[in-house]
Amino acid sequence: MIEGQMEAPDRASVARALHQHAYTPIRISEGKEAPPAIAERLRRWLSQPIGDGAAQREIDRLPEGLAALLQAGVPLDEALAILVEAAARPEAAALFKRLRDRVRSGRPLSAAMAAEGRRFDGFAIALAEAGEAGGRLDTALAALAAYRTRTRGLSDSVRGALVYPMVLIGFGALSVIALMIFVIPEFERLFREGGRDLPLFTRAVFGVAGLLRDWMWLLVVLLLAGGWWGARKLADSAIRRRFDRHRLGWPLYGRLRLLFDSERLARALAALLGNGVDLPRALALAGRTLGNQALAAGIAEAAAKVRQGGPLPQAIAESGPWPPALTRMVRVGLETGRLAALCGEAAEIFGREAEGRAKRLVALLEPTLIIAIGGAVAAIILAVLTAIVGLNALAL
Repeated sequence: MIEGQMEAPDRASVARALHQHAYTPIRISEGKEAPPAIAERLRRWLSQPIGDGAAQREIDRLPEGLAALLQAGVPLDEALAILVEAAARPEAAALFKRLRDRVRSGRPLSAAMAAEGRRFDGFAIALAEAGEAGGRLDTALAALAAYRTRTRGLSDSVRGALVYPMVLIGFGALSVIALMIFVIPEFERLFREGGRDLPLFTRAVFGVAGLLRDWMWLLVVLLLAGGWWGARKLADSAIRRRFDRHRLGWPLYGRLRLLFDSERLARALAALLGNGVDLPRALALAGRTLGNQALAAGIAEAAAKVRQGGPLPQAIAESGPWPPALTRMVRVGLETGRLAALCGEAAEIFGREAEGRAKRLVALLEPTLIIAIGGAVAAIILAVLTAIVGLNALAL
């Protein structure tokens, strides 16, 4: 008798997976893992070693290395042994060793990966299992590596484009706050000693500076409390889905988020279907790769409809505000028998459009930020100069 956990869309899928690995299920129940509290998350993050992120990146490159070795004719257990010796991080080497030992004991690679829990998602396990069933494990792993490379490349390009605006916002905000807290109070003291009435605009700027100087700690506390409250609320899946659904209607961001998730859905479908995963399961697994929880829930419902015999294009169209091009490509792919290939082409189209839209948005954001920060600094200088000019006029 053994007990364990498995990620699957329903109980029937769990039973099929257990039967494939020569297990007889006695009881299958749905488990709901409560999200860890904020303090527990912080404790976990602080307890991680400094190199944990690098180790995870090395683990994520496992499919690429395995595919290259298998295509070169190296047996699976020897390929894993080579990766153990080549691993730069102890944690990655230990994981590769556990996979090698399980494979040498007779377990398939997909079962060995599933035994690692959250280290490998259902998408990777399903691709490995499909490759094993069709005798094309190297091809399946190569498809997984290509999927990860393309999605990571698109995300990295967008993050790289956002680095300069984020730095600009940070330094600009610090500069304005420093002027308001340290510089403006000196001028305010000087003008107060002069005993003259100040212009309304100057008094407004001095009032904001006093507010920041005296109540900065309260503003910081309110911001931290608001962030904690928001994170706690978003930990609830129902609230998170409603929030993500609302975000799809935001100007600029909503369309960009939809394009990114359309690219990810189409690319995941292309990789899964191209390696022999059946359509309902491929759709369910592809939905779990989405970043927007509302869209992911819609695709899960669409997978259930397809499993019951519903048409795929209609199920996808009803699952969320997807671009019409996605449903058209899916419909043409079903009619021509080239669904995996056309999903791959759709992913390329959505990826290029998302990257181009993100770069245009960043290009528009940079001058907007520069103008806003320059306007704030100019307002501070204008407030001081207006007061000085007024005092000089009264003195004359």
